[in-house]
This record gives sequence, C-alpha cells and structure tokens, in this order.
Amino acid sequence: MKINSQNIYEEELGKLLNSSPIFDFFSTNHDDCKNHEIIDLVKKELYPLPVVDNELVIWGFHIINAASKAGMKNLLCRNINSKNLTKEEKLLIALQCENRCSNYSWDEKEKIYLFIVKELEGKVSNSVLLLVEQGGVFLNTASLYNSFSPVLKTFVKKGIIDLKTAKNCSNIPENSLELLEPYLLTLSFSNRRIILTNISEIIKKGVLDNDKSFSLVKGLLKEEIPFEAVIIIRYPELSLCREKFDQFNSIVLKDSGIKLKHPPYFEGSSYSAEFSFRSKKHLEKIIKRLSDLKEKSDEIFELL
Repeated sequence: MKINSQNIYEEELGKLLNSSPIFDFFSTNHDDCKNHEIIDLVKKELYPLPVVDNELVIWGFHIINAASKAGMKNLLCRNINSKNLTKEEKLLIALQCENRCSNYSWDEKEKIYLFIVKELEGKVSNSVLLLVEQGGVFLNTASLYNSFSPVLKTFVKKGIIDLKTAKNCSNIPENSLELLEPYLLTLSFSNRRIILTNISEIIKKGVLDNDKSFSLVKGLLKEEIPFEAVIIIRYPELSLCREKFDQFNSIVLKDSGIKLKHPPYFEGSSYSAEFSFRSKKHLEKIIKRLSDLKEKSDEIFELL
C-alpha cells in the first residue's frame, strides 16, 4: 500500500486534534527528551508528515500533539483522500508509517488487536499481521495479554514475569499479586515463575476466594523464606521427607563431621556427602561412619 506523495496540503491543527482516535494505536507518551526533539522537528518542518484521510487522522498523532505544544495553527499533512480504501488498508498504511515491526509495547499491540477484533471482526491478512510481529504469533499473544487483569498486564510490561507465567497464575487475585510484587522483585526470573505457579495451584486446589487467597499470601510473606514456605504448602509430603531426613542425620551421622545433603526438594536420584579429616586415624573413623551410613541408607533412598 503506497501513499500518494504528491497530495500534500496544509490543515488546521484544530481539525486534526478533533479527529476520531480510531487509528491512534501508538504510544504518545514520549519522555521529555524525545518530546522536545519532535517539537523542534515540527518547528523546522522536518517532521514526517501525518497521514490523513480528509479529516480522519490515520497516522501521526504524536506529530500533531507536538505541533499543538509548539503553538502552531496549521500543519502540513499527506492526504490519501480515499473513497474506496477499507479500514484494513488504512491500518496497513498506519503500520507502514510506524515501521516498528516486532518492537511494539504490549499496550500498543493490545490496541491494534482490539481494532482488529472490533473494526475488522477479527479478520485480517497476514501482510498486516507481519507488520506488527514476525512469527505469526501476534493475534494469539495479544489476545492472551488482553485477557489478563490490570496487575498481571503491569507485571508483563515490567518484565517481572512472562506471558506463559501470567497465564498460569491468572487465578491469583489482584490484591494478592500487588502484595507479592516487592518480594517477587527480590527473586530470580525463574523463581518468580515457580512461586507464582505454586501459589496458583494452592489457590486452585483449596478453592480459595479472594479474602482467603490474600490471607494465604500475607501469611507466606511473614515466613523467614516465603519461597520455601510455598513449596512446603504446595507439597506437604516434602515437609515429611525433610523431617525424616533430619531425624536420620541426627541418629546415624551425629557428631561424625559428615554433612549429608539431599537433592533440591528431594527431586533427584542421588545424595552428596561432605567431610574433612585431619589425620589418618580421623579418616578411619569417618570411613567407619560412612560404612554405617551405607548399611542404613535404604531409609533415605526411600525419600527420593
């Protein structure tokens, strides 16, 4: 889709500012530095020309806003002056002008998605979709993002969690998520996924309402290590395994100087032992205790 480069005219800024925002998809919240740069370009008439269809703005809302801030009364525009172009073709023009494939924010993608759903009945050509995001995933990911609560959307936008994690924990109430946010920021990305997924499963399994879910999260955050507390609640058998393991250590390896370690959450096939010795005689004692460990090891291998 090409725009007639000859059809350039000067339009009153008031008319442009009052144009329907139907095609206003793209972020206009520029930081101060960029905003001043745009205003300077507008004053020097070096800006990309907004594209309009008579008095309907198709692209260039940020240019029009910059012109308004610069105190201008009129603005040069490019008029496609269409009588036969469809809304999809105009969307194509807007995306071509923006020229930011795979570099749109989640809010921008959501606006484009909602335009496709509401104005185009969800039907659009691949040529349009590929201008938004490569890989053919735009409609699915934007639809999923659109289904999230405002707090989950914020988490995804901030990069606190990814889209898949947001989907998996969408049953966690918003007030619980807000309470969790400061703690989540202290965790690695993978541990955020783990803790949120497990909290989601606890809520689902217990059929907890909003108040009970909030109480659950509030209680977890009071624990010394909330991450561990969630795992224990989610997997009650894990707590039993730890108790049996600690009891085994206190009986079989007490005062031996041998530190026996289990795999994380007992998910694995092997234990590890750590010890040090200061003489041959000491080493012989440790070997004997290791021999005792071997004879009684069936008890702890049952925990894996």
